[in-house]
Order: sequence, then structure tokens, then C-alpha cells
Amino acid sequence: MDIELFILDDPSLPIVLQSGTVGGEGGRVIKITYPDPTLVSQLEQQLASRKPAELYDIYFDYNEATITPQSDVTLHGLGDIMRRHPDWKLDIVGHTDSVGGSGAGNLALSARRATAVRDALTDRFGVGAARLTARGAGGGQSIATNATLEGRAKNRRVEIRRL
Repeated sequence: MDIELFILDDPSLPIVLQSGTVGGEGGRVIKITYPDPTLVSQLEQQLASRKPAELYDIYFDYNEATITPQSDVTLHGLGDIMRRHPDWKLDIVGHTDSVGGSGAGNLALSARRATAVRDALTDRFGVGAARLTARGAGGGQSIATNATLEGRAKNRRVEIRRL
């Protein structure tokens, strides 16, 4: 028998939201996170010093390039940064893990996701299209092992570089 726990992942006050037993194989993990109030300033500092910034708070539907609403805080912050720095141009690079293979499929998915981020910044947050490029790297630039859930989560990211 598997046990399922839903826990609010707050270091100062973890709360069990729901618990019970799960029939069948495996289980699931649900994580609730709070927006990082320092994210925008850290991102702006990284871009100002021309360091690449890895964004993990841009979420997509599974195996799709559809951006979920939970990404709006990060996208809005990035849009604000671009409005404050009208001379900046960005390269948006999508990365995947190795689930589903490491070949052309993941490369195409990562490119579609980078394009979705570019389109959201342009269409919804007013950033000029000429200031943004988008491309995919697939799973070819892993920064962690793809053998664990945590490693695959680190490899699924959007990287922003100031040109």
C-alpha cells in the first residue's frame, strides 16, 4: 500500500494538506511554491553583468509548449526589466530533460518552448520582437543527471542571455 501526503512546503510552517492511501503503482508529488520576491532584482543583476540566467519558474504543459498561468509572475518581471532597459536584447534558450529521448523531438520541443516565451513577452508584456531571439538546446546541455527527478527538474529550464 502506498501512502499519499500533500504537504505545504514552507520551511517555517510545513502543513499536511491531505493524506491517504493510493491504489496501484507509484504516487505523485504536489508542490506549492511561493513567488520569490527577490527574483526580479537577481535576474536584472545577472543580465546587467551579462551572466546567463536560468529560469525555473516558467512552466509548460507536459510535453507541450503551452505556458501555464503560474509563469505569469516571472514573465511579468522579465517584461518589467526589459521596459527599464530598452537597449537590451535577449536570447531565450529552451532546455529539456531526457524523458522521451534526447534527439530531435526534445530539440524541437525546447525550441517551441523558447518561442512561446518570446511570444508571451512580445504579445502580453510589450517587449519588441526585434529585441528577442529564441532557440532550443534540447537535452544536450544538461546541468544535472537525468537519472533522478531532481536532476531532470534542473535540466528543464529556460535560459536567458543578454546579447
